[in-house]
Amino acid sequence: MLEIEIKYRLDAPETVRAFFTNSGVRFLETRQDADYYLNAPDRDFARTDEALRLRRIGRENFLTYKGPRYDTTTKTRREIELELKPGEEVAEGFLQLFQALGYRLVQVVKKLRHLYQFPYQGYEILFCWDEVQGLGNYLELEILAPQSEYEPAKKLLFDLAQKMGLTELENRSYLEMILGRAVVPGGER
Repeated sequence: MLEIEIKYRLDAPETVRAFFTNSGVRFLETRQDADYYLNAPDRDFARTDEALRLRRIGRENFLTYKGPRYDTTTKTRREIELELKPGEEVAEGFLQLFQALGYRLVQVVKKLRHLYQFPYQGYEILFCWDEVQGLGNYLELEILAPQSEYEPAKKLLFDLAQKMGLTELENRSYLEMILGRAVVPGGER
C-alpha cells in the first residue's frame, strides 16, 4: 500500500471548516506530535530524499522510515512504520541507540494535529489539520491505496483539494520548511 499525500498551507481555515461541516467529514481526534528526525552516518537524507523519524504521540512511540518521494507534485513515498513500546524511557533509549550507531538528531518538529475522516468516491480520505510550531497551519489530504491505483488516487486528491478551495500547495516536508531548504523529490541522481 502507498500513502498518497498532498499538503496545503491554510490561510483561510474558515473555508475548510465550512467544507467539513457541509460534507459530513468526521472528526477523529486531536493529538500532540513530536517528531525527532535523524540523519544517517553513511548518507545524507537531505540529499537522498529519505527520512528516519521517531514520533512521540503522548506516551506512544513510532519509528518510521520514509523513502524518496515518487513525484514532484505529491508527498507519496514508501513508508515503513513500527510501533514501539510506550514511554519516555523507550523513546530516549532508541535515540541513544541510533546516536551510538552514528546517527545524529537533526531537528524536532512539534505540531498539534487534528485528524478527520471522509469517505469519498470509494476511498477513505484522512485529513490532518496541523498547527506546526513555528510554521503555521497546514492541511494534509491522504489516501492509502495499492500501487495500481496510484494515478487515479492522486488525481482524486487534487480534484478534492480544488473542490475545497485549497490553493497553496506545499511540497516540502515540515522538516525542510523549518530548516529552510528543499530536497529534490526522489533525491539526487
